[in-house]
Amino acid sequence: MNHRLLLNSVSVVGGDLELQGTPDALRELASCLRSAGSLETCIDANAIGEGAPQRVCVRVTKGMVRIYRLAAVLCIGGSPERLEILAGNVDTIASSGPGNHIHVEHYEGHPYLGSTSEPLVIACTGSSGAAGPARRPGAGGC
Repeated sequence: MNHRLLLNSVSVVGGDLELQGTPDALRELASCLRSAGSLETCIDANAIGEGAPQRVCVRVTKGMVRIYRLAAVLCIGGSPERLEILAGNVDTIASSGPGNHIHVEHYEGHPYLGSTSEPLVIACTGSSGAAGPARRPGAGGC
């Protein structure tokens, strides 16, 4: 399932992933994290910089949340319970408004993030997200 609301950007900054979106786009991401089923759910994103993902795909798997890159896709997978915790964090950033961000990084004893997960910064921006048809149509790829 592809969602029409575009995230502002996914970029690679100093090797780290950063995902930026308006409050509405981040709420849409949180909704995807909550509603992902056996089929992946994807949101298109403006890729900024070489190697930056062009799409964010969420898939329900077993266990801890894992965030990783696969070609031009930022993949997020985990159990529904653990994806719900991440969704709550994304909602908090969306509600906090532009200029706020969170670092999603594994540490020993992390409540929902697996040790093989890549670090990710999720930032709320004031820029308007573009709505419309999928920017890069086709299957997601996680």
